Amino acid sequence: MKQLFPLIKKELLEYSIVWKLPLFLALLSVVNFVFVVYGNNFSMSWETSGDSTISLSATTGMFAGFIGKLNEVVAGIIYFVLFLIYTPKTLQKEKQEGSLFFWRSMPVADSMMLGAKLVFILVLVPLITSLFLLFADAIVLILATWWLPTDMMATYHITLTGLMLHWVEFIGRMAMVSVSLLPFACGLFALSQLTRHPILVVCVVVVVLKIVFYQVSGSGEWGQYLSDIYWQPFQVLTGEHPVASYLANGIMTNILMLFAGAVLFAGSCYLRGTDDALRMG
Repeated sequence: MKQLFPLIKKELLEYSIVWKLPLFLALLSVVNFVFVVYGNNFSMSWETSGDSTISLSATTGMFAGFIGKLNEVVAGIIYFVLFLIYTPKTLQKEKQEGSLFFWRSMPVADSMMLGAKLVFILVLVPLITSLFLLFADAIVLILATWWLPTDMMATYHITLTGLMLHWVEFIGRMAMVSVSLLPFACGLFALSQLTRHPILVVCVVVVVLKIVFYQVSGSGEWGQYLSDIYWQPFQVLTGEHPVASYLANGIMTNILMLFAGAVLFAGSCYLRGTDDALRMG
């Protein structure tokens, strides 16, 4: 633990982008607040592919109704953006800046270093994002106190208690999102040590696999199964019940994904300690 905290602090200092989002969410809260006056019966849904549908609707009793849900989803999307910025680049940055050679000379195991990076992106960054949500909801509460009558605030559950419950629920939701993202993070760690464009490689592989599955089976069933896997984190974020959304793909699928994540983590540790990874083209 003595090694872990300094490593996480280093990541936090190097990736200050995770602190540059409060203003965006504050402005978003102010703009979106006008939706409150139009009622709570508002929902959105869109089709991702095949039969997968992502729904965005307020849960009964949620803080600020649809506005609270929108703040929640936007905060989650910002986390996904940070995830996609950090995971493909963090190990490449070590090689480009030469800091990897320094860390290899220190008594810090590759598993500890990569573990710190996972804790940073899957635990600390979601917690920071939850603070941004708390700030956005606080803006809604302040504006509602100024502009809305008490009975309307009660209708939309715009109270300090409702705000705190929304924040705690969001932290729990993001915990499930992080679990679903764990295999993807380990995969990007490994792939980023083999190619300079891991996201592009993943996209190409997914498209090729879908084409192959369709040619072999003559249907889109396996392609849809693949879509369900990579859409799972977003389904967990937007679903009414995050645990149910996580389990929707089946317990066996989730176990296999976590096992794949463990294998990819071990592979990432191996690649980080080899000279071949250092000479990545």
